[in-house]
Amino acid sequence: MAEMILFSNGERMGMIREGEVSPLPSQRYQRYREAMQEIRRQHQWKNSGTGALFMGNLSGLAEDQEPAVRIGGMALLDGLLYYTAFLGGVGGLYTKDPLNPDAPEGVIVHRQGMNTAGLCWNGASFATTLLEGRERHLGFFTLPRGELTVVTQGETVEAGPSWSRDCQQVWFSSAGWGREAPGGEPVLGPRAICRLDANTMELTEVYAQPGRDCISPQEGEDGSLWFLRRPRREEQEGNTLADIAAAPGKVVRAMGGWLDLFTRRYAGESLRSGGGKAKQKPERDLIIEGNLINAQRALEENQSQGEAYPGIIPRSWELVRLAPGGENPEVVQKGVLAYALAPGGYVFSNGRHILRATGTGKPELLAEEGMVTMLTVERGR
Repeated sequence: MAEMILFSNGERMGMIREGEVSPLPSQRYQRYREAMQEIRRQHQWKNSGTGALFMGNLSGLAEDQEPAVRIGGMALLDGLLYYTAFLGGVGGLYTKDPLNPDAPEGVIVHRQGMNTAGLCWNGASFATTLLEGRERHLGFFTLPRGELTVVTQGETVEAGPSWSRDCQQVWFSSAGWGREAPGGEPVLGPRAICRLDANTMELTEVYAQPGRDCISPQEGEDGSLWFLRRPRREEQEGNTLADIAAAPGKVVRAMGGWLDLFTRRYAGESLRSGGGKAKQKPERDLIIEGNLINAQRALEENQSQGEAYPGIIPRSWELVRLAPGGENPEVVQKGVLAYALAPGGYVFSNGRHILRATGTGKPELLAEEGMVTMLTVERGR
């Protein structure tokens, strides 16, 4: 089977295979959308004409208003796509055949309020995170019933879980909630790279850097640790924030964070369920995970560096690699929104394109897709 690269912008999914880009529409979302449209049609008389005057409702729902969906995680297992979605207050774990996207999807589990993010398989369970209020905690989905066990607690946000090479440890990022002053608004502290031993439930903070958020860790074939590093939001806005949030070490509960990946004003190109694309110019400002960036300025800066396929993510958003036993990570790629390790290199998104890099030469363009925040690669067999 040829290599498959799956991607999502948090709302829609797609696949790159043998150089072709294909949409992978969520049937769960399609059915929900059709049901909402039918409800809107049945109640249309209340929102227009004399019916609206009688009911005192002249606003109603816009006809083109779409129900919001959030794709939380994707994983490939034996050629089958597992994905999580949250819409209408209900979340679940679903399956889809990426080579036959019109075939009926499977439902592993779905229930009210189950809002998960991240999905990574180790042969026994999927590592994920579950939103609980403003907190997000690490957990495990088991098959075939999709039972979810949460294994951390505390005023923390865990995100981006991935299994180690030996499938015995989970890498993830963690940040704690705190307050600058008693009675003040809660603020999220810096994100650090952590590791949880799935057998002993021992948690270790592996890497943190003052003034930087470190997220999305993945372990390379040589044991190196890859992750994304970017400036703290508060520093970007010119403010200072004491790192007084609860430390990741306060994650205490053992077994027996993602979070809304981004909110944004859309930029780049979007994958649509019908397979078409609509080009859009980069908006001046984007909000990604609470970080305000100037997309146009970032694009111009990346263009000035001679990039063949410049993106809209600031160059201060870096993909880095920490060698086994090392203390100082090396910068591998600048201007990265999301990435996935792949045979011979890595695949990454720069906010406008999906590219492949091998460490030598210029990155190869795989697809022109905007604001891709999730990537997963299954090598050919």
